Amino acid sequence: MAFPTVAMRENVSKLYVALFGRAPDAEGLGYWAQSLADGKTLATVAKEMYATDAARNYYPKYFSAEEIIESFYSNVLGRSPDAEGKAYWASKLIAGEDIGKVMEQIIVAVDAYTGTDAAALASKALFSNKAVVAEYYAKNGGDAAGATNAIATVTSDVASVTSAKATIEANKPAAVNSTFTLTVADVLVSEGNSGSKDLTFVLSLDKVPSDGVTVSYQTVMTGSSMGTATPGDDFSIAAGAVTFAAGQQVTTVKISVLGDTAFEAIET
Repeated sequence: MAFPTVAMRENVSKLYVALFGRAPDAEGLGYWAQSLADGKTLATVAKEMYATDAARNYYPKYFSAEEIIESFYSNVLGRSPDAEGKAYWASKLIAGEDIGKVMEQIIVAVDAYTGTDAAALASKALFSNKAVVAEYYAKNGGDAAGATNAIATVTSDVASVTSAKATIEANKPAAVNSTFTLTVADVLVSEGNSGSKDLTFVLSLDKVPSDGVTVSYQTVMTGSSMGTATPGDDFSIAAGAVTFAAGQQVTTVKISVLGDTAFEAIET
């Protein structure tokens, strides 16, 4: 199973701001980030998100191509589009270019802007700041109910990011004891005749956590119910803990398997 990256979470947060006008909730961030990890392109995810009811707040179904671009500029970038930019992006939609791809291209263009136009620079800062706070909200267990207000006070001023994060912390719900089912996938590796190899165990929770979940682990001694491999000879003795961050449902633990030249059957 593939795992979402930090960049994937950041991109999903940007799509929430651009398409829904709000921060992602923890579960939504996990779902769409995992979609990217599973191989969907950002344009495909953008298209699927645009097709949801949540996007109708900014982009009603009856909007023309020009109105879609105007709404993006007004609601996301905080300004009216310049005539050239509006015509350029609208022409792509009119020509039949995929809405997800166009949204991705606009976001990339905003992020990559290096010019000197004051309005464009302010829009870039505004969008970036909103995306940062949006992801922070989801990673701290935010739900859909407060997702719009979470970024409502964010401006192009970096100080607004600090203020919004402080508000999120102040309003963060108290941790609630939840019960999760942990699944550890079976894995097989050939130890070889020397050296060591990593045996990577994939740990999965049965539901997306809204707060961090920490799991302790340790290797066990041999015995009739504990396996046949010998600690120290066949694998390194290990103990530790791994934490599933809010919105993260899968993580891994690596144990070193030690090679030798002895003839052995498959060990567990």
